[in-house]
Amino acid sequence: MDKFSALFLSVVLHPLLMPFYGTLLMFYTVDAWFIYGLTGTAKLMISGVILLNTLIVPVLFLFFMLKTGRVSDIQVTRKKERYLPLLVTLIFYVTTYVVLSNLGLSRALLTFLLVGIIALTMSFLVNLFWKISMHMIGISGVFGAFYSLTLQYNLDFNNYFIWLFLACGLLGTARIRLNQHTPAQIFSGVLLGFLCGAIPVGFFMS
Repeated sequence: MDKFSALFLSVVLHPLLMPFYGTLLMFYTVDAWFIYGLTGTAKLMISGVILLNTLIVPVLFLFFMLKTGRVSDIQVTRKKERYLPLLVTLIFYVTTYVVLSNLGLSRALLTFLLVGIIALTMSFLVNLFWKISMHMIGISGVFGAFYSLTLQYNLDFNNYFIWLFLACGLLGTARIRLNQHTPAQIFSGVLLGFLCGAIPVGFFMS
């Protein structure tokens, strides 16, 4: 894999995009009771709120930190510079959860946002001691959440699992190719992300 391809994958599969990707997958690929009551307008509104609060605003804050010299690069390579971006992003995730809770969304839908909050919290705690791959936590969290959801509702999601598994492998390779992580940091991110996705969905949607 060349560096351009590795960088491209790192951008299009960035962890901040995972809540939005997960929302789209849930709305347009899952056939379950908690989707039936949502109109096209409602889906668009929810997707927009998630996109704004979990991607656009955190990215704008990250650019502000870059401009003011609080982080050295846009990928926040240095472990010690990750604390504030993680904390601020976590605040926006919690805000999104509260906003959508007040709109009366089902617990099933809110559980997917809860996955992001738990994954970010665990990332923050692990990062206090060791650098872990947040890219792998993000994509594995989506994989784990949908794996658990499939078991709960006996959904036909196998084709999407193949693509998610392939994307996970390519992303891990890309992060190593860019010298951003060691294999141990990649595999740890995969394991933590999967557990953060699978356990909450299995517990709160059972």
